[in-house]
Parts: sequence; C-alpha cells; structure tokens
Amino acid sequence: VTLWRHHAHLAHQDKELPRDITAQLEELKQYRAKYGLKALALVLLLVNVLFGSKVYAQTKQIAPPLITNLSKNISNEEIFYVGGKTDFTNSQVVIYLQNLGTGETFSQYTESDNKAEWFYRHTSFLSPGNYLLWVQGKVGEELSPPGPQMTMVVNRTAVSFGGGRLSYETIYLFTIILLLMCIAGLSVLITYHYYHGKKKHKALKKDIDAAAESIRRGFAVLKRDIEAELDVIHRIKLSAVLSAEEKQKESQLMSDLEVIQKRIGQEIWEINKEA
Repeated sequence: VTLWRHHAHLAHQDKELPRDITAQLEELKQYRAKYGLKALALVLLLVNVLFGSKVYAQTKQIAPPLITNLSKNISNEEIFYVGGKTDFTNSQVVIYLQNLGTGETFSQYTESDNKAEWFYRHTSFLSPGNYLLWVQGKVGEELSPPGPQMTMVVNRTAVSFGGGRLSYETIYLFTIILLLMCIAGLSVLITYHYYHGKKKHKALKKDIDAAAESIRRGFAVLKRDIEAELDVIHRIKLSAVLSAEEKQKESQLMSDLEVIQKRIGQEIWEINKEA
C-alpha cells in the first residue's frame, strides 16, 4: 500500500497520465484534427488545465510535414500520389483525404526514409470529384499539428484508347475548338463567295444596262421611222383621199407607235441621222 501511495504521489506530482488515457487523448487529438470539432477542443483544453501543458508542449515541437509532390489534377483511372519532407527520419506521416462531394474522409500512413523524405501511392483509383488533402507528422505517440490544406481534382475519364485517356473536359474543349474552326471556315467561304458574287453581279448589271440601253435606242430609231412614215401619209391626205390599203397602213403605224412610246417612256432621244 505504501509503495502504491508513493507511485500515485509521484504520478500526481509529475502530472503523468496513465497509458490508456494517453492513448485515448492521442486518438481524441486525431479526431479533432480530422473534423475540427469544438467539443473535442474543449475536452483537450480541460485535460491541459488539469494535467498541465506537458503534452501540448511536446506536440508543439513537431512541425507538420511539407508536401512537395502531389498529383493535383488526375483522372479516375490514374493513381493518386503525394510526397514531401519532414523534420524526422523514419517517422510516420498521416495523410488525410476528404471527398468534398460526399464528405467521405480516409487516412493512410507512410514513413519517412533516412533522408526525412516521404512518399505515398494509393493502391486503387479514386472516384471522380474535388478533394481536400492535409497531412500530419507522428513521432512515437506524438502528433504534429495538421499541415496546410490543399485541393485536388479527380476528373472522370470519358474515352480510353490504347494507353491514352480523354476526360469529358478535354472532349468539350476539342469540340469547342472544332466548332470555332468550322465557323471560321464558313465565314471565310461566305466572304469569298460574297465578294466574287458581288463582283460578277456588278459586271452582269453593267451588261444588262448596256443591253437595255441598246434596246431603248432601237425602239427610238423605230419610233423615228414610224413617225416619218406617218408624216408621208399625212401629206398624202392633204392632197388626195387615202386608199383602203393606205388607211390600213396608217392604222397599223399608229398602233405600233403607241406601243413603242409606252416602251421607251417619256424620254427624248437625240438620234443622228447616221444612227
């Protein structure tokens, strides 16, 4: 009994927790780091007040591992990996990965080598989505504070052929580029045909105007000839009576003259006698 009392006195004096309580406290710290719950923080604060800051001080001495290598943008058919450095050789590194879409979180352990470098490679493919990643160092039973959180993306693979893979984002990008190229090609083709079509239309209009001008002149000459014929008939009427044939000719000339005048309108043509 005296020996038991002596050990109890030393444990109380040194503020030393039993091993099972220490293990539970470490587990509690891991869950706090994992979920950031305030209730757990209050429990840890109460333990520190009752038993001093010995555990906290020891944890404070461990710096979180540094991430230098990370597969931040991969497909769901590529293996996730992460690596970096830590302050301790042959120590454990705890890797936390949380799927932001589902909220699922899992942790994995790896160890640093003799150069204090560590590397972790996942054993299976990750499901598509956005992920949050952070790490903690572990030396013995002591855990470091959580390291900075980093984001990474796992894209869904749409097409696989041979050793290559295309994600939906890549296919969308290629489709947009192809559509833009088609639009640009159509724009060039439309511009080319519009330019040459307008040029040919202008030349055709010029030819049509020239032909119309020639036709007008032809009708103008015909009008002049008919008026000359009618003038002769009118002179005959002044001196003699027109025969039936001459009357019929006069009537036909008058009818033709009326049609020709409608065709050439009210324009007055100055036509030389040589025309």
